[in-house]
Amino acid sequence: MQLDAQIPAGALADKWDNCKFEGKLVNPANKRKYEVIVVGTGLAGASAAATLAELGYNVKAFCIQDSPRRAHSIAAQGGINAAKNYQNDGDSIFRLFYDTIKGGDFRAREANVYRLAQVSNNIIDQCVAQGVPFAREYGGTLANRSFGGAQVSRTFYARGQTGQQLLFGAYSAMMRQVAAGKIELYSRREMMDLVVIDGRARGIICRNLLNGNLEPHIDE
Repeated sequence: MQLDAQIPAGALADKWDNCKFEGKLVNPANKRKYEVIVVGTGLAGASAAATLAELGYNVKAFCIQDSPRRAHSIAAQGGINAAKNYQNDGDSIFRLFYDTIKGGDFRAREANVYRLAQVSNNIIDQCVAQGVPFAREYGGTLANRSFGGAQVSRTFYARGQTGQQLLFGAYSAMMRQVAAGKIELYSRREMMDLVVIDGRARGIICRNLLNGNLEPHIDE
């Protein structure tokens, strides 16, 4: 059986731009009719849940810990890379892409890594908007340092607590939407299986770690 990575066709630099352009849009007035399930509340999950809720979707977020603040994303300490090129030393999206591919021993999916490099600048802006206290220069601009074998200075950091501060920023953004009623948070839940109907993901089966019961969350 051959796995399908669902990577868009086309040239590397155009794959995801074409995919976004060809995708169907949802009218803002209709977003409240849709329910989105987010499994995991680490950096990716909490940020995705918060953003989807801010866009108007109803979100169910599932967390295996007792609190999203205990996600393993807290272990990331060194910093987060983005191709902002603040030092004007020749950084670019392609250079960040190449360094990341090389750092992963050329085993990563190139299209996905290129998409990561494309959105890296927006990720930094989103984190700043969430209140992450990145280190700054005396003039107030965000500081960079060279880290992890990168050829240029592109690592944004918050002392040795980058993962913790990023997680707190994503957590606070998500909890604002929980308070607003747009996110329903399920803690101490372990995803057991994905529900697929007619080739489409329609929900999940999870286990309540407090009482052991299996709980279906399926789109009706």
